[in-house]
Amino acid sequence: MASPQCENGYTRLANELLEALARTRLAGQEYQAVLAIVRKTYGFGKKSDKISYGQLSKCAVAIKIRTKSGPAGNTFKPRRFHV
Repeated sequence: MASPQCENGYTRLANELLEALARTRLAGQEYQAVLAIVRKTYGFGKKSDKISYGQLSKCAVAIKIRTKSGPAGNTFKPRRFHV
């Protein structure tokens, strides 16, 4: 990412959403997850999408998904995320 340019692609995002994200205090991994969800939805012109935990972890490598049912690495069904 030496010289990022809009000509190489961009994600169109409403100012209201961007400003809300800027005001929200999130931990590093939470912020990575939000950005990955925004990329997988708005980045592809969608307002919602089914995104698997595997897709999220590919977008944000440091994310480790943990749920009440088990540790990271378990296989879970895709969830629908709405932005």
